[in-house]
Amino acid sequence: ERSFEVRQKHYSEFMGALEDAWNAVGRKNRQDLEQALHQLAKSYYGLEPFMDGGSRLYLQKRIAMFHNLANQLIGYEQNKRGIIMEDKATMDRMTREFQEFLYPLLFEPKREEGEQSESGQAKR
Repeated sequence: ERSFEVRQKHYSEFMGALEDAWNAVGRKNRQDLEQALHQLAKSYYGLEPFMDGGSRLYLQKRIAMFHNLANQLIGYEQNKRGIIMEDKATMDRMTREFQEFLYPLLFEPKREEGEQSESGQAKR
């Protein structure tokens, strides 16, 4: 299905850009970080048509937080080692959260409101 291919393409570009940003921060390479953040923005716009207003707003806020954290981290000096490790853990967590939010939204079948499970209980 064409729609699936488009979602898959932009999703993989989005997740790849997150990883590229993380790697650029680790290497302290501002140019690579800027490229990764630019790719993140471009791939977001490819995903945008597949999201409702609330999902778009949530993702925009999370991208802004990730962007700010990455830029903050790349500017840290070596003597702030503890802060760097804590913030890198935050970047890791945010990457997982992006995946946990986007994957079901884009690739799991949508359930109709009131749809029942096999046990007869309403699915959530």
